[in-house]
Amino acid sequence: MLTIEILNTFFQATQVELPFHVYMQNHSLLNQYFKKHSINEQKQHVLRKKK
Repeated sequence: MLTIEILNTFFQATQVELPFHVYMQNHSLLNQYFKKHSINEQKQHVLRKKK
């Protein structure tokens, strides 16, 4: 999954050891962000098709 890869890269880059519950909290927030983002992408795509 893309979000997990991004998180792993981020944590490796910052070398921060976070508690598991904090990690999962951030992961769900990221998932929400990416879901919203992909929904917006889909909407824009539909709008482009209509033109």
